Amino acid sequence: MGIPKDENNFSGIFTNQTALLPPKTLGWRVPAVDQGSAVTDTSNTTYDAGTGYASYASSGGSGGSGGSGGSSASTKSSDAEQVRILRELLDGGFEEAREQRLANIQRVYEQGDSALLQSYDARAESLETLREDTKKSEADTSFANLGNRARESSDILTEIATQGAGETDALRTQLIAARNWSANQLEVSRAFFDSIGSNNAAITELNEDTRTARINLATQALSDQEQAWATYSNQMAASASQLGNVLANPYSDSYDAEGGADAWQAMADAATSVWDNPGISDDVMDWEGWSQPRKEEVNYSILPEYGPRPGYSDRALKRPEGSTLQKW
Repeated sequence: MGIPKDENNFSGIFTNQTALLPPKTLGWRVPAVDQGSAVTDTSNTTYDAGTGYASYASSGGSGGSGGSGGSSASTKSSDAEQVRILRELLDGGFEEAREQRLANIQRVYEQGDSALLQSYDARAESLETLREDTKKSEADTSFANLGNRARESSDILTEIATQGAGETDALRTQLIAARNWSANQLEVSRAFFDSIGSNNAAITELNEDTRTARINLATQALSDQEQAWATYSNQMAASASQLGNVLANPYSDSYDAEGGADAWQAMADAATSVWDNPGISDDVMDWEGWSQPRKEEVNYSILPEYGPRPGYSDRALKRPEGSTLQKW
């Protein structure tokens, strides 16, 4: 199909053109047209009044493929100072900070453990002193009780003698003094064993509390040490990764492909390293304390054990068999 001859008639279909042309006007310009991602500047496009076709005037430079007039060389970034600082941190800076953290943790732990042991010594000595005072008090009270028994026996004998009582009555009156002594001594013994029992319970509680406190303190110190090592590993991994990125950048003035690979390997090693926790020491776990609960006896309640006689370890004592019928 041909182009219509009538210049004012543009209703025909154009098969060999991509767009419908506007009315032919000399010097008419088309605005810029957005063609996908590229923008075509049509400010220098005119249309011929005779033919009706657009003509394009070439501009001084092309935005897409020209660029020959400008500089194509890229300026490299200055990373030398950054690389120097990163290497300084990786070669010992982070390690020095880690050692200082560990030293601080160890110092605080030793101070806390020493304070616990000093407190334990003071409380244990106090309990031991109380224990000795209880034993002395029992001995004094028991001796006074014996003296009271002797006094009562003498007074009773004097009283019945004035009344003309016989020997049988005198023996019976002695039982009165003996019963009074026994009752008084039972009270002394009960008070003594109650005090010793409370003392043993206090010593046991003190040992367990101190041991638990020492274990908790050691556990906290180990946790702090593990955190210090984790912080060190994270810092090493992050800095090594940053150094590797800089060295592997071809647009950096510190470009070093092999050095970048080594830095990334150091990053991998640091990221996968974990501190080996040694656990709580046996000195703390097996600690028992120097003050221990002990069983105490009073002198009148200690009975000889039934067993081998001294010098005759192979011949045990035998109970008396009592009277037996003698046969000839």
